[in-house]
Amino acid sequence: MILVIYFHGFGSSPENAKVDILKKEGFKVVAPTIDIDPDKAETELRLFIKSELTKDFISDDHSRKVVFVGTSMGGFWAARMAEYFDCPSVLINPALKPTETLKQFIGTNKNYKTGKPFELTKEIVAKYKSFENFSTDSHRTYFVAKNDDVVKDVKKAVGEGPSTYHEFESDDHRGLTIFPHVIKHLKSI
Repeated sequence: MILVIYFHGFGSSPENAKVDILKKEGFKVVAPTIDIDPDKAETELRLFIKSELTKDFISDDHSRKVVFVGTSMGGFWAARMAEYFDCPSVLINPALKPTETLKQFIGTNKNYKTGKPFELTKEIVAKYKSFENFSTDSHRTYFVAKNDDVVKDVKKAVGEGPSTYHEFESDDHRGLTIFPHVIKHLKSI
C-alpha cells in the first residue's frame, strides 16, 4: 500500500477535493497544514513527516511505499521534502520558484476553505529565495497544465533533469482535470 503525504497549495488546506479523491481511490493519505512563512513551514513539515514515517515504520505493513504529492505551492513543498527524505514526489503545476509565483498574491488573501483572511508580505516572499535551490529532481514526476495562468514556465524551471514530465492541454491550475492521470500514475508505483 502507498502512503501519500499530500501538500496543499497556497491559501488552501488539507481538507480538499484531491485528498478526498486519493482516499476514495484506496490510498492512505495524510496532509499537513502548511504555514505561508517558509521558515515555519520547513520546520513544521519535517516534524510532521518524521512523525508519520515513525507511525508507518511501527505499523504491520512494512512494504508500504511513501510518495509526496503536492499542487502549486504544495508541489514546491512536496519536491523539497521528497529531496530531504529521499522519497519520490508527484508535482501538479508546481510553483518551483515561489519568489516569482507568490508576488501576485502579496497583500490580504483568504483561505479557500475557511474564508479566513491572511497576509502575505514582501518579506515572506523574499524568504523563499533561500529555499528555491534543489540538488536533484530524479525522484520527481510532473503533471502540468500547459496553459496554467498562475504557475508559468514549469518546464523552464524543471530544466534538463532525469525527472518525468507530463504536460496537458489545460488551463486548470488546481489540477483536478489532470488528476485522473495522477491517480493512474500512483497506482502504477
